[in-house]
Amino acid sequence: MSVRTRRHDLFLRFLYEANPKQKKRLIDLASAEQLRALREVTMNLYMGLPPISERYKTKLKSYKRLVQSVSDRRVDNTRVKRVLKRHPEAITLILKPYLTDDGRRVRSRQKDDVRSPEEETSPGTPGHEGSVHEHARTD
Repeated sequence: MSVRTRRHDLFLRFLYEANPKQKKRLIDLASAEQLRALREVTMNLYMGLPPISERYKTKLKSYKRLVQSVSDRRVDNTRVKRVLKRHPEAITLILKPYLTDDGRRVRSRQKDDVRSPEEETSPGTPGHEGSVHEHARTD
């Protein structure tokens, strides 16, 4: 997750959960930076990040041109807003792989951003040869 998408995570979550009328209004009022975050998520989806199932790809296939135009950097924000307002249901399909684990529940922000101390200093991990755990004396 990039800094931009992390910064606008709340906007993207609200956009995902909003009804179609609210989505149109949110897109209309979105700042350039918020649109960049949405476009970055769309570009990642277009490039195959995060990996999605074949079944989900078939759902997105009907919005192929929309995903291509939103992820294209040469397309200006006015046109992107117009395209997204015309198809608010596509916003949910675009954001779902980014915001959910296997399409079931919305990810917890803390789970993605915070690592436990065990993950950072586990003795069996390559690159942690000088770890405190390995040099503990048992005399």
